[in-house]
Amino acid sequence: MCWAGMPAGWRPAAALMAVHNNRRTPAGRKREGDSDAQQGSESQRWAQGCSSGLGERAGTVKTGRLEAFSDGVLAIIITVMLLALPVPKGTGFTELWNAVGTALLTYALSFTYVGIYWNNHHHVFQLTNRVTGGVLWANLHLLFWLSLLPLATAWMDYTGFARAPVMSYGAVLLLAALAFVLLQRTIARSEGPDSRMQRALGRDKKGKASLVLYLAGIASAAFIKPEAPVFIYLALACFVAVAVVWVIPDRRIESTLEQHGGDE
Repeated sequence: MCWAGMPAGWRPAAALMAVHNNRRTPAGRKREGDSDAQQGSESQRWAQGCSSGLGERAGTVKTGRLEAFSDGVLAIIITVMLLALPVPKGTGFTELWNAVGTALLTYALSFTYVGIYWNNHHHVFQLTNRVTGGVLWANLHLLFWLSLLPLATAWMDYTGFARAPVMSYGAVLLLAALAFVLLQRTIARSEGPDSRMQRALGRDKKGKASLVLYLAGIASAAFIKPEAPVFIYLALACFVAVAVVWVIPDRRIESTLEQHGGDE
């Protein structure tokens, strides 16, 4: 018996009806007044309904649940970073700056990065027709690295931008970027070589330039010393540059939606 598409609460009653009908109409015996053609058409409609319901379950999987979960994780990441900001003990602006001055700046940078990923994540799934197991794991891989951003941000500020914390911050950003590239490629592979995602990605010059800037920032941070603070500014400049590049709207996906929105 096929219950695909039937509300869960109706299934026990439907089962009893099926047993009752089987008793009234034994196998191999036609119901009174039914022709062979009528019984055949009913069987075909039933089979089509079952296959249609199973197709909706086993074929295309909607992206809504994945997007909602990702939105929740990103919101929690922002909340954790905000709660990590120290509360000033005094009542003046000097005490405020001394307590949260640099912390607020690093929070703003990390907040911008989370916002960029949220924005791009939304755009990517506008081009996604179905979610496979590979897409689910690639998305979790991205969220894993982003979830480390509050720790890296707090450590970098707490230590006064020491070498290891700044390098770690850059490494988290780099690994999150690589995870996002992997997510895009996984979606493109699952959608097919002629998919809208593949058209939108193109050569991905912006993504490649970002990876180079992350590596330059990490390399600059490796030379940070108390007597050479200039490397702190070089490293942070690289990280800020990537954020600025991605804050500028990327029209690739929007253009693809406008040109090929009805193709798939």
